[in-house]
Amino acid sequence: MPRPHSKKTSKTPSYLTKNRFGVYSFQARLPVALIRANPTLNHLVRFTLKTCERAVAVRLARRKIIVLDTIKAYFGSDYKAAAEAIKLWKGYED
Repeated sequence: MPRPHSKKTSKTPSYLTKNRFGVYSFQARLPVALIRANPTLNHLVRFTLKTCERAVAVRLARRKIIVLDTIKAYFGSDYKAAAEAIKLWKGYED
């Protein structure tokens, strides 16, 4: 029987990390095919979200996931172009 006043705590998504200062960052692993297409690309895409609030960090990270998924869907199996697009996106965000 569930308790009437139990509060659900949601689990932090795996693509969110928090540094020792409490600032959240986003990280996602890229497919091996993309790394082979462009060896200068790092296997992890990382961005600082510049916030200490979990709710804001989740919202900002979801936007990053959408951009990454859109790039993957748009370029499909053209890994070289997708790797270049990710590289440009990372340069723009930095």
